Amino acid sequence: MAKKYTYEQAMIKDDFSELSPKDFCKVIGRLIDTGFSKKEILGVEKGVNLAKSKSTDNFDEYWRAVLYYYMANGWGSLQRLRNPTGPDLRFSLESVEVEQEILHLRKALVFAEKFENAHLIAQILTNLGNAMDHVGRFIEAIFYWHLALAIMPGFGMAIGNLGKGLFNYARVLFDEGHRFIFCKFAFKYLQKATKGRQVYEEARRDFAKIAKTISDRYGHDNLVADMDLNNFSLGRSKIEITYREWCLSNGLFLNPLNDFVYAKMVSHDSFFLPSITAGLNDPPIYHTIYNQLKQEYVTARYLLFEAISESKPHFSDKGNLQVDTLDYAVYSLNTKK
Repeated sequence: MAKKYTYEQAMIKDDFSELSPKDFCKVIGRLIDTGFSKKEILGVEKGVNLAKSKSTDNFDEYWRAVLYYYMANGWGSLQRLRNPTGPDLRFSLESVEVEQEILHLRKALVFAEKFENAHLIAQILTNLGNAMDHVGRFIEAIFYWHLALAIMPGFGMAIGNLGKGLFNYARVLFDEGHRFIFCKFAFKYLQKATKGRQVYEEARRDFAKIAKTISDRYGHDNLVADMDLNNFSLGRSKIEITYREWCLSNGLFLNPLNDFVYAKMVSHDSFFLPSITAGLNDPPIYHTIYNQLKQEYVTARYLLFEAISESKPHFSDKGNLQVDTLDYAVYSLNTKK
């Protein structure tokens, strides 16, 4: 029977070659988790360095996933211990710790997806979402949290972090209507997470604090009141309705709500620039450029829809002689669209 090492015993030992992959991973996890809870950087660093130096040749894919997951936790812990944040503190979006955390979470995901361990995959996806949210990539973060919940519905940490992420997203929006809807959803998720299982006590307090901030801003009754997000028209013609449903299902509208809501309310390109103060005789340069960018995107989006919706050859392709280059290339109006 393998020896179980305490945190203190693991800190004074360097050779763990006698341990099985499972027991080695337990040692790494104990060093990282206990080191972080004690705020001892040396403990976390030892766990990360031991994991880095370990050959995984005799690890099956599951324990590789676990090891990379623990290493990611270690890098995340080092980020928080080395770079504390707060109201008067700043941190760099580019750091070795964050980079390594994301790298190892992605490695863990590659191996974990080959197994049917829903809990481990949900943990990895949730932490990957947290890391993306940390560096301001809100949309990717939402995607990973939703993936975690698709695999393990009711996973408290994913629900709570989704709520927290939507709150962070809302803070960078200038449209108050959109900001309210973001916070309405965020409040629902945060409330659910504070009452759910598998939520760390520190996280539970954090979720409750953010929920209170939202409630103080908008009022509890407004946040829990019903809102019909589907009382909107998708158009009159069959082709327009089909087009807008395709945009909705693929998240292609220029609309912040498009990033987490699938409802008819989202079916328009409402995202725009905020008001910009300019000189009396200055032309509206930024809005003019944005209009052009937006129109080019909307046009390209419809051309893509046309291309994948049309099943018949277009008459303009008739008589267009092409040389068969034997490389399986396909030429047509639709592929160009």
